[in-house]
Amino acid sequence: MKKLIGLIIITLMTIPTIALAQQKTAKVTLKNGTSFTGVITELNPASHVTIIIAGFENKINMSDVLSIESMATPDDVRQEVKVITPEIDYGIDYPETVFIKAGPYEIEMVLVKGGIFSMGYDGRGSLRMNTEPIHDVALNSFYINKEPLNKDVVGYLKKGTVKHSKKASPYIPWGWKDANSVVELLANASGFSACLITESQWEYVASRRSDVFGDNKMEINFCYDWYGDYLSTKDGPQLDPSGPLSGRDHVARSYTSDSISVFKREKANDMGGALSLAIRFTIIASEIR
Repeated sequence: MKKLIGLIIITLMTIPTIALAQQKTAKVTLKNGTSFTGVITELNPASHVTIIIAGFENKINMSDVLSIESMATPDDVRQEVKVITPEIDYGIDYPETVFIKAGPYEIEMVLVKGGIFSMGYDGRGSLRMNTEPIHDVALNSFYINKEPLNKDVVGYLKKGTVKHSKKASPYIPWGWKDANSVVELLANASGFSACLITESQWEYVASRRSDVFGDNKMEINFCYDWYGDYLSTKDGPQLDPSGPLSGRDHVARSYTSDSISVFKREKANDMGGALSLAIRFTIIASEIR
């Protein structure tokens, strides 16, 4: 994945973020001076922290939090809790929707706010995910195309032809190399560092912004990443990962509106077009601003 220069980096000096490989006991202090101790089950630095206190689950807006400190476990055995300051664009207000131009065409892009999440199989969804182990990922905010690239846009990018179909159908790439080359052409035409969606971005969108894919339909997407085993995150979340450095096949992920196969993960032949894939690409939000 192309690395963007000049990402907006905000170090969370007053709100240390706990990378949750499992539930952790912590002390949460609010800006009004109130503090309490409980078990954190979810922490998203871009929105909220969920903590269980006296058996009750409480969701607290991060805008109200002053600090989060790891504590000893209930049996007084102190476990290692990785405290990190991920370089994510926490707290920045980006437009919800933007349009980028490729010649005579405008492509609508929708915002996906960054955060930290646990990626991989967790007992829900397809048993064919092949996504062990669960690992923590930190993502910067990014934009994704609201609709898959259609044939009119790709025809312009490849051949310079201009058509304005009333309802152009999605372009189906002939393998990963074709999909990637289309996005590279789009990057050149638009002036933005567009990139095929990474696998971590894909799963983040599929689990949190399913409206991007729509209801009651199936969509399969090539990801930027080579297909391979995930790395564990003992040293904290991976920041904007883009997969192994090399491989034989790239990742294809499929989304359906039913929960059985929403996270299906497959190897995709780089040269073959056996799968009916649609092209989803992303642009880091800090480049749009």
